[in-house]
Amino acid sequence: MQIQLELSERMSQAIATQIKGGKFGTPESLVLAAIGRYLDEQAEIAHTDVLIAESDASGPAVAIDKAEFDRLFAEARILP
Repeated sequence: MQIQLELSERMSQAIATQIKGGKFGTPESLVLAAIGRYLDEQAEIAHTDVLIAESDASGPAVAIDKAEFDRLFAEARILP
């Protein structure tokens, strides 16, 4: 797939700066990296939403004091 984009002067300068600095070889490589990062972030957001839904479905939150938290944490650390 080929896509053409019209960039603002500010964005064009930012891309040129990144290329001159050696971080990216071409404008295309920078754009592909940015899209990849965006897609990774969207996947992470979706995963977080699933975890929140699972947490909500598991029932109400249970309050514990520091001593109980410390005991649970210590127990978890010794599990294989």
